[in-house]
Amino acid sequence: MTDANAQASRRNKRLAGGFVALVVAAVIIWLLMQRCHPVETPQGPFPFDYFRVKAEELGRDPVRIKEFVAGLTTLDYQGDRKGPLGCLWDGGGSAEEKALVEDALIQCCDPMVAAPALYNGAATNKAATLDVRLNVERAGGTDAKGMQTTAGALLGNVHSLEFPAENKARLTLRPYRSEPVVIEVDTAGAEALSLSFLEEGGRSSEREFWHRKNRVGYANGYPGDRHDFVVLPARVGKYVREKEELRLKEAGRDPAQDQAAQAYLTLLDWCLDSDAELEKIEKRFAVRAQFDRPRIVFLGRHEGPIAKQPLLTLDLRQDNVRFAGEAGPARAATECRSRLESALEQMFLERITKKPSNSAFSIFSSISEDYPNSVDRRLRRAQQVLSALKPGEKAHFAAAGRNDVKATVERTAQQKLRLTAGAIRPEFAQALAATEGAIRLPAGKPLDEQFDEAAAASGALEVALAGQPAEPPLGPGFVLDVRLELQPLSLVAGGAGFSFRWGEGDSRTEQDIRVVDCKSGLSLEWRVHAGLRPAKGKRVISAAALDLAAVHNPWYLAGETDPQEATSFVVSRAVYAALKAGKAAPIGLCGRYGANDDHQGPRPVEWQGELQPAGEGEITVKVNNRDEKLRVLRAKLGDDTVAFLDDARFPVGMADRLVEVHTTIRCLLVDQRGAPVPGARGVVEDVELESRLDGILELAPRPGKYGKLTLQITLNELQAQKVEVDLSAPGLSPVKVTVDRPLTELLWLEPSQAAQLDALPVSDQVKRHARRDLQRGRCVLIPSRMVGAWPRRTIAYYAYEPECGYSVGIMEHGLCGADPFISDHLMDEFKKAAEEKLEEGMQEKLTVDPMAAFHCFRGAVISWWVYSAYRVEGDSHTQAVLRALKDMEYWADQTDFFHHAGQEAGNLMGNEWAGGQAADQLRELASKAIFGAGSQEMSKKAFMLGYVCGLLYLASELGEGE
Repeated sequence: MTDANAQASRRNKRLAGGFVALVVAAVIIWLLMQRCHPVETPQGPFPFDYFRVKAEELGRDPVRIKEFVAGLTTLDYQGDRKGPLGCLWDGGGSAEEKALVEDALIQCCDPMVAAPALYNGAATNKAATLDVRLNVERAGGTDAKGMQTTAGALLGNVHSLEFPAENKARLTLRPYRSEPVVIEVDTAGAEALSLSFLEEGGRSSEREFWHRKNRVGYANGYPGDRHDFVVLPARVGKYVREKEELRLKEAGRDPAQDQAAQAYLTLLDWCLDSDAELEKIEKRFAVRAQFDRPRIVFLGRHEGPIAKQPLLTLDLRQDNVRFAGEAGPARAATECRSRLESALEQMFLERITKKPSNSAFSIFSSISEDYPNSVDRRLRRAQQVLSALKPGEKAHFAAAGRNDVKATVERTAQQKLRLTAGAIRPEFAQALAATEGAIRLPAGKPLDEQFDEAAAASGALEVALAGQPAEPPLGPGFVLDVRLELQPLSLVAGGAGFSFRWGEGDSRTEQDIRVVDCKSGLSLEWRVHAGLRPAKGKRVISAAALDLAAVHNPWYLAGETDPQEATSFVVSRAVYAALKAGKAAPIGLCGRYGANDDHQGPRPVEWQGELQPAGEGEITVKVNNRDEKLRVLRAKLGDDTVAFLDDARFPVGMADRLVEVHTTIRCLLVDQRGAPVPGARGVVEDVELESRLDGILELAPRPGKYGKLTLQITLNELQAQKVEVDLSAPGLSPVKVTVDRPLTELLWLEPSQAAQLDALPVSDQVKRHARRDLQRGRCVLIPSRMVGAWPRRTIAYYAYEPECGYSVGIMEHGLCGADPFISDHLMDEFKKAAEEKLEEGMQEKLTVDPMAAFHCFRGAVISWWVYSAYRVEGDSHTQAVLRALKDMEYWADQTDFFHHAGQEAGNLMGNEWAGGQAADQLRELASKAIFGAGSQEMSKKAFMLGYVCGLLYLASELGEGE
């Protein structure tokens, strides 16, 4: 007999024996059913089981089972790293894991077996161990409690770290089909609490939950908080997600009622999204994810001290998936996936919480976001500028420091955006033509294109700048320089001063005009000195007269006047428009009042006729202490020639007699690289200003008061800097002011460069986490300074594993994921609580009192002292703030100086009652002589106001992330 025939014979005998056994078993079951109550089929009394269902799908046929297992992908690692369940979920595994799957499936072939006794990996030396430890750090060392298991054993369930009470932490590990393992620790007097995962081979990761020295986040565990986590060394598909929810419900764990079950499904949703993106990466790079290391993902639920709803955080503690394939594509896939997940974390949390969240990705994205040196920032800046342009205005764009690369965009009268620039390189245009969705511009000729929307124009502008020939070529990180050519700056502005002089000797006349306001009409203060007769007064010219008046009044009457239908100082815009167009303009000229005229009635019209255009010209006038050439329109008024400033908004008359003007002074704020600084706040003599999109800071006119002065400039909410600037004679040209823009650089630190971390101006908290990663052989990419707006500055860094390219974003409090804007949320809740407490203590609104400011300040100082005392005692930031808030009324009484004066009087007299009487008398005297009636109660209310304000400041300044 041939070997093939012998094998067939043995197989037939086994099948026959199996058939006989099945028949016997069927008879026995039938007999039992006759004697007992009916029972359900195995699908009923037992919860959903992957192996049983798969075995049934394969007809409980060992041959088909072997064929199925043989078809699973054999991955290129050895040993048991994710157990048979992980191999089944993932559709592939090591040779050892596939053998375990086969064993589990074959066990299900016997209908009498409810479910296979799954191998959990702990009993063989081929299983990769995972040491899970809860670490309590104390001054004398670290206490660690936990268990050694395998990643495969922890798959298929959720595990939890809870804080059931103050100074208590409980870790619950729920191995698949095993009894839960509960580990409880006492954290009283501890410095920190963390959970560590040590893999076979020395790889480890650690999740810190709180630390006494935290600047943000918790300083200890808050009762009620819980952190659910999964260990998933396998892929999660839609089938697994659906069946896991079914399995929970069959086990009586309703996700709507069971927090752990709800967290488990949420974490599976995260992994489902992540694996869907992973599948795209595998196809793109032609690689296969191995899942030979555990994925560990936390969903934190923070009850918090006063939050009305729990706050959720997502922490992707470990997700380093190795890829099989060529070395280059495998590394590229690893880097691609880790970058993608840093954004997915934030997107996922925002989706499930319906609230904005923060992550290392968003923190890095906000670094130098105002500095236009990347494509997205350049586009954003250009779009802001173009959207603000009005018809006739232009914006000039260039690469900072490069006059050979520039372009201009003008807003036309038809509201189009017209882009003009030099020709772009032919090869650049060809590359664009071959790119799907790219902006296409013609090559080989100067650009002259029009766009309807700012977004399209800004995109074309980026292409136009990048595509121009330049030596050296323009790099992708060039800085966008912006210069605005807006509507001509009018000399007439609030606070501007105009001085006119004409005549000689006794007929000499001096006229000084100061513009009070010009937003609607024109409000003026004037002074005229004609011969020996000085006069001064105020005049208001209506907005209607400014636009259309054909009557002009050159005479000034002492006091306040309001000529509704005539202009003074300027002619109307209608008159200017006619002269500018070369047409005659009808006008009436008022005369002086006669001796018997009513000075309250209308002035007589001395001359009526037309102003005839007489051409344009220039005059030289001292403007802001510098000689400037100004354009004028000339016209014939009878036999005389008059001149008006060529200004469509405010055509000032008698321009030929104008000798000096003090008007708006402009400063151009640039950084150390010469790039304009928009959005900077400046303070000049207590007046706050903000720089425009092109960096121009406009200082209001102050005739004769500007000289060498100090500008206080604040950039991006960072610390203010003082810059000396000479405004003695700026003229109309912008005065360049160079400020030190605190550019945040990214530092790349290797393990051997850990000492450089100590010198960085960043928090000790982030240094602690980064130092831990450096000690593990990771590289660290970290900003050179704290980032974000004061007082909520924060920081994050990326830890990078150089051997494989895996990186993870880590926030200041150590979270490798995303959290909502917890500090903002808690601040809102705290403000509400503080307002209620304040209202409760005051019972009515605080009214003005001469000494209220003193008591308010006293309350603020005391609040800081009380808060600090609680922090020294070991309270977390939030606990200290809340305890201090509760103590407000006590300290209002204890720090009342009348109270203490009475105590001293009582001590001196040896009589407490007498001291109380003395205190009452002091209050009465003070209320009558100093404060006014009811001021004692008012002082207490003012104290409470200051106390609450002080606590609100502390909550904002010190409570970030908590």
